[in-house]
Amino acid sequence: MASSNYMFDRELGSARAIINAYSNVPLTQQPQYNTYLGSYGMSSQLPYTTTFTNFNYLGYGTGSTESIESKKVLVDLQGQVRLLKKELENRDARVLELTSMKDAYKHVHFEPDRYGSTHDLRETTIKLAAKDDRINELKKENDLIIHANYQLRLRVHELESNVNSYDSVSNKSTLAISSIQKDAKEKQDQLLELEARVRTHMEEREASERKMDVLQKKLQELFAQLSVTLEHNYGQPSAASFETVMSRIADINAENILLKGKLVKIEDTNKLLEKEAQSNRATIQQMANQLQSHVHYNINHCLQNDTIKAERDAALHDKETVKTELETVKSRLDSIQKAWQNTRSELDQRENKYSSHELHMKQLENDAVYVKSCFNAFKQQIGQMLSDGYVKVEPKEEEIKQKIQLLMQSSRERGIIITNLENQKEQLTKQLQAQIDINVLENAFTSLSDEDYEVVMKHVRELLDLDPHQESSKHDPKIETMWAVVSAFNK
Repeated sequence: MASSNYMFDRELGSARAIINAYSNVPLTQQPQYNTYLGSYGMSSQLPYTTTFTNFNYLGYGTGSTESIESKKVLVDLQGQVRLLKKELENRDARVLELTSMKDAYKHVHFEPDRYGSTHDLRETTIKLAAKDDRINELKKENDLIIHANYQLRLRVHELESNVNSYDSVSNKSTLAISSIQKDAKEKQDQLLELEARVRTHMEEREASERKMDVLQKKLQELFAQLSVTLEHNYGQPSAASFETVMSRIADINAENILLKGKLVKIEDTNKLLEKEAQSNRATIQQMANQLQSHVHYNINHCLQNDTIKAERDAALHDKETVKTELETVKSRLDSIQKAWQNTRSELDQRENKYSSHELHMKQLENDAVYVKSCFNAFKQQIGQMLSDGYVKVEPKEEEIKQKIQLLMQSSRERGIIITNLENQKEQLTKQLQAQIDINVLENAFTSLSDEDYEVVMKHVRELLDLDPHQESSKHDPKIETMWAVVSAFNK
């Protein structure tokens, strides 16, 4: 039993030492040669070739999928190693509980090495995570700087387009002002022509009125002459005077015919003059209406000219403000370009740092490949160590887990057997002690009398701490020894 426990402890100790030695290798260590320790401590060439991937300008390599897969495999292997370590710790605790009282001369302890190696592994993983965070921060800062430069370029293009639009608006306003001035000149010429035509019509009207006055005077003179010639005062010319005149001039037909012809001519000319006067009045009214419409149109054009001049002044003011803004924007653009150059230099420095980080990442990937190969060698060694003459364990995780589970199950069964044996040993020791007590009492109390027997029984009760008036259970060991003593005396 002791030899089997010793062999089992030896196997578990060797497996724990191998796991602690190969699972806590620092990831930042760059090996000089691709070698690993064999089962006998000798170095041998690893069965793989290191590969290098080409990285482009942005830092994305062609072998990113392989590195991601290798990282995933490494993380899975680290989790499995942690689980195995936890199981080994539990088993160590159980074995220490079982063997702490028996193996008192054991001086080999692996706890400090294991804790030191786990501490190194945690430190390396924390450093690797910090470096990954720093790389992600640098990438984010680079993206933000590129986005800011793009927004500044868009702002410059917008300002240039606004300047071009202001220039086009000012050119259009000058063209509109020149066309409106031409229209105003044409309207002024038309107004002058209309005024000249109105003046000519007024002169013609005045001439026709003068002709009417002259004819009226001639008619009055004619009546005066008739009154003088006919020696009759007819007064002012009227219808009655005409009748009297007609009756009076009936005698003088020759002169009357001449006078009739003259009168007919005068009437025709009078009608023509009236018609001309009416037509002149109508034309004068039309010309007045046209003059009023032209005056309103001229006033509207003047107002439009004033508004256009105000808009032109505002456009010129806006142009000056835009020029000042353009100068400020140019100065800002110069400062932005300087800042951009500074940021570009900083970006170059950060790209250099990023390239150095990429080289470091390559080294870490190579270390991961090395760790993977070491882990495969470790699995082979564990398989060799767990295999025996009856069962050969392949270097696979499932078979290793199954073998370890079998070992754990066997250790649990052995622990159960040990506990059962310990319980049996305690029962046997109790029975042996009771038999020894009975034999001693039989040998000691055979020659006693009844009084001495009662005294001795009282003394036995006091020694066994039994209350004579207290009822105890039948399974109490003290009661059992007491009954054994009584049965011995009865015998």
